[in-house]
Amino acid sequence: MITFLLIVAAGIGMLGTLAAALFGYFPICHIYRDLGGEPYQTTGEAGRQSDRGGDRGCSMASPAQHVLLDVRTCASLNLFEECQAFGRGHMAYALNLKDRETMQMKTLLLKKGEVSRLICMKEVIGAVEEAYKAFNSDQVEQPDYIGIHLPSPRGEIDFKLGYYKANEVISMKASSGGFIYNPTAHGVPSGMGTILLFDARSGAVICVMDGSLITGLRTGASGAVSVKALARKNAKKIASVGTGNQARMQIRAINEVMKIEGIHAWSRTLDTLSKFKTDIEREFGIPVIVASSKKEAVEQADILITTTRGKGELVEAHWVKPGTHIVAIGTDQRGKQELDPELFRNAKIIVDSITQCTEKGETWHPLNSNIITKDDIHAEIGEILLGRKAGRESDEEITIFDSTGMAIQDNTTATKIYQNAIDNNVGTFFQFLE
Repeated sequence: MITFLLIVAAGIGMLGTLAAALFGYFPICHIYRDLGGEPYQTTGEAGRQSDRGGDRGCSMASPAQHVLLDVRTCASLNLFEECQAFGRGHMAYALNLKDRETMQMKTLLLKKGEVSRLICMKEVIGAVEEAYKAFNSDQVEQPDYIGIHLPSPRGEIDFKLGYYKANEVISMKASSGGFIYNPTAHGVPSGMGTILLFDARSGAVICVMDGSLITGLRTGASGAVSVKALARKNAKKIASVGTGNQARMQIRAINEVMKIEGIHAWSRTLDTLSKFKTDIEREFGIPVIVASSKKEAVEQADILITTTRGKGELVEAHWVKPGTHIVAIGTDQRGKQELDPELFRNAKIIVDSITQCTEKGETWHPLNSNIITKDDIHAEIGEILLGRKAGRESDEEITIFDSTGMAIQDNTTATKIYQNAIDNNVGTFFQFLE
């Protein structure tokens, strides 16, 4: 019997090698991500894991589509299913590791320069869309963020934590800001960010990455997602109230989803405004018209982006023309405000999270002024992306997207960066657990 089984196993191995040689396909170990929860065609224990909603598996895949993972990489990723990896005409590796405790987990370290090379804006937009859909599909757990305000002249540090059930990854982002003396006193930036990724099945940390770029990227992408879903199809002109780094991110992201014919920009700081004009025109070739007032910029807008610190003059309701889509970014905590609450009275209101936006977003102000009630909030944006609620229903509607930012956006974006790092062999593995 044993001899017979060995002969059968050898025959199957030879057929697999022959198929690889003839067709260029082979079973490999890789990570699956599937929001919808549909099972993949998989084999062995890996297939059974996938059918139970796991995110690991082995399947027939083209070498051009998936990266071949060696034993060291599979171990670092905790891929301890029955996986076989075949190269053209030869066996590369085989994993049949049942006891996870016998393996030493390795953690991937990604520095800022590496992170910047590992993702493009189009991928971030896709990650943020996935995040919004997941949030409204009972796939996310994210507790309230924790903020610690340190004694002056220091600033604050915030922690955002999120668990995404579909990819079994927990993310934690620590971001600091307002440490104005850091560059001279400590030789580090005034604001920093760090993201930790944990394997939710074991609790082990699988990645430590610089997070200073991710907040800006995913916030910019959130505006683009809202433009795709809510702006008029014939929208051409953007008004940017605020011309700092986030205003640039919004333009970079929105430029991926529509053709921008012109940008009307306003800032209280003329030097910042002038540099914004120079940078955007050089990078994208889009003409930037410098507005002499906030009102002048807003009146031209098909799409209005507000990215200020939320401390200045408000965008008044009568400045905004019918059909405008507003991307409200700057108000992410109490004490900030960019829009006249009257704007909300007759607008279609869409938020990223009702809980967050009614507590600390732009939407809090009209609620607090009794201009609207919670029932007047049309939808969370994930509901629109999933088709559960309507988006724009006429070219005359004013739509407002109130974005406060969510941990799940960090999760999906950071996970995509992590995947790209593994695929491209970027970063440094270190032994965190012994």
